[in-house]
Amino acid sequence: MDQITFEKKAFADTNSDFVKGYYQALVLAITTKDKTLQKECEDMAALFAPRITKNQVKLCKQRIEFILGVNK
Repeated sequence: MDQITFEKKAFADTNSDFVKGYYQALVLAITTKDKTLQKECEDMAALFAPRITKNQVKLCKQRIEFILGVNK
């Protein structure tokens, strides 16, 4: 899924700030080497998750997996 398709699907409705927050928190949790910061980012993502749809959560996770090359 390319970036434009991801953004159109994930940020399509009014809670796009929460989607962006969720996505960015997950990315930061994955990329930091500091265990304390990782936990903080995971906690932030957990706070955003209930405010977005299950489909948006799925799209964010799929995008991250795509970027990391998990599903190649």
